[in-house]
Amino acid sequence: MREYTEDYDQASALLRQVLALLGRHHIPPDPRAYAVFYDYLAGTDEGLRRAVDERLARGGWNAEDTRELFERFVHQHDSQVVTAVHSGLRKILQDLLERVLASASDFADYAINLDDFSRQLHEVGDRDLLASLTGDMVAHTRGAQASNSALQEQVEDTSEEVAALRAELARVRRQARTDPLTGLANRKAFDESLAEWLAQSVETGEPLSLLLVDIDDFKSFNDDFGHLVGDKVLKFIAATLTEQVKGRDVAARFGGEEFAVILPETGHEGAEKLAEQIRSVIERSRVKRPEHEELVRKVTVSVGLATSVGGDACESLIERADAALYRAKRDGRNRIRRD
Repeated sequence: MREYTEDYDQASALLRQVLALLGRHHIPPDPRAYAVFYDYLAGTDEGLRRAVDERLARGGWNAEDTRELFERFVHQHDSQVVTAVHSGLRKILQDLLERVLASASDFADYAINLDDFSRQLHEVGDRDLLASLTGDMVAHTRGAQASNSALQEQVEDTSEEVAALRAELARVRRQARTDPLTGLANRKAFDESLAEWLAQSVETGEPLSLLLVDIDDFKSFNDDFGHLVGDKVLKFIAATLTEQVKGRDVAARFGGEEFAVILPETGHEGAEKLAEQIRSVIERSRVKRPEHEELVRKVTVSVGLATSVGGDACESLIERADAALYRAKRDGRNRIRRD
């Protein structure tokens, strides 16, 4: 895994180069493309450099190129890309501040010159000297105007860069917390959310429930119908969870064919009611094969439910929900068990 050692100046320069390169080759600046070309321009990975050069020489860069290179060379250090973007953004803002301060100094000098010119106007009686003073003041004014114009242009350019980089940073952060197949929160986002909500549960005394949802006999979908159907089943479960959870509830892909739902301020009764709703909606639905309208066999899920008790840690709550899920599987699947 590459370590990001660029300082502010280097990160800022790379940010500008990445945006220019993506524009020159008509590559949409999505988070993965940005991360790939950031590392490409940094020049620390020879394999990535060769792969990008080959595709650029071929022409017609597409989304599959971006996805493949991201997965091969960049995926393991998403969070470091975020840090690099943040550093570059700070550098750009710092540059702008320095320019503003320099311009303010120029205008302070200009104000002093104006005061001096005003004083000398009252004292001067010689026409030639008056013309000389006026010429000097015109020159100072033109210099101030030029400085102001340059600053305004820099502010406009920097504002556009900052807006683009902020949007890029937000997209990269979202991607770092999102499962790419299902669009749900990934395991990292789940762990962070569970810790935050458990801490709040301890503070407020409100219950917190956790559902672990596992697709029954998922391996057989891949074996009998292929991985495309398996992926479609995963997306279907994710879409169902998204439709059923509301407000502050968090649906996440826990791992493989297993999903999790965090239910803040929800006790056993409310959690069990939602779990049954999820289970029954999935049981009544059918998934079709991607290439035609043939229905795949019924999809069902088993659900384990646990509700936080005083002093619960993330690990203990997950363990109790997992034990409940195991009982649901052991008792025949397509059912709910609680701790």
